[in-house]
Amino acid sequence: MQYSNNILEKYESRPRKWWLYTLIVFIMALLLSWSASSVTFKGFAAKGTEVAKGIFWGLVKPDMNLLFSTSTDGVPYLLMETVCATGIRVGPKH
Repeated sequence: MQYSNNILEKYESRPRKWWLYTLIVFIMALLLSWSASSVTFKGFAAKGTEVAKGIFWGLVKPDMNLLFSTSTDGVPYLLMETVCATGIRVGPKH
């Protein structure tokens, strides 16, 4: 395959930073191994798997009464409460 001289010149003038990328990967691997030494894995907790099941089934088959409830435990109220807690203004600006 024939390449033009312009392409070959650009390829030869590319930045050669493989040593920098290798150093970054080495430092990240070092930090990961250092932090892993302080973590002890004791297996999966029964409570954790129950939470994961609840999240999965909540996404697959959501409770419509909870989604459209106007009480203080419904999603619309909790969403409005979250927006108000962040300080975002709702309504016209004065």
